[in-house]
Amino acid sequence: MEAATLAEILEMLSDCLEALRQEQEALAACEEAVRIRRDLLTPADPATSVALVQALYKITNVLAVSLGRLDDALAAMEEAVELYRRLAEHDPATYSREVAWGLRHLGWCLINVGRHEEGAARCAEAAGILRHLSLSAPEIAEPLLVRAMFDQARALGLLGRPLEGVGALEEAMVIHERVPYEAAMGSLMPDRLALVSELGAQLTALGWFGHALPYVEEAIDILRAHVDRGAQEYRPALKQALSELKRCRRALTGAEN
Repeated sequence: MEAATLAEILEMLSDCLEALRQEQEALAACEEAVRIRRDLLTPADPATSVALVQALYKITNVLAVSLGRLDDALAAMEEAVELYRRLAEHDPATYSREVAWGLRHLGWCLINVGRHEEGAARCAEAAGILRHLSLSAPEIAEPLLVRAMFDQARALGLLGRPLEGVGALEEAMVIHERVPYEAAMGSLMPDRLALVSELGAQLTALGWFGHALPYVEEAIDILRAHVDRGAQEYRPALKQALSELKRCRRALTGAEN
């Protein structure tokens, strides 16, 4: 059996094992596939690099999503991004978006293991690439650009730099409003609720309660609609938003007095 065929079989086996919730066995199959893909790597053949990246992404998914081992997923994610960087040096039109996607995902992982500074930097780099791509292919680049800026803003808020976070969120909101529904479907773009909730929270953190108020109120309206339709998983967020609304109103009343 050819090595590439064996790697494909192992990757399919990993998918089946993960679906059966046999995560450790799925990880072992992924790791074996990656070892084979590394042996097959040929710099002159981009397809071998892409195949290795896809195998690394499978490991990342099993580690981060199925096993909750985000720290362990970082090494695979960083290797994948570096492979795409090398490809983009020779063929930016084909691979620049893949670099940005990888950087955004790497940033998300770093943010969620508490490495907020590094996470914000990776998301900012991804956003820079996507801004350039959006000039020629907005329908492809802009949904991911909104996601990258949202994650960057979240990291900046966690770093105690809400002013920078607000700037990224406001830009993301403008782009979000012009992305066609068809382009947004199936993308990683955050919805309106996520954006207004985060923007309201960061404006509140700055003490800009008057600016925060309309975003907090909009978040409450969206959350109430979800809860009224029976989506009780939104109730904790609604409770938090109502508390934020009270804080804004108290602050504004105090300022008037």
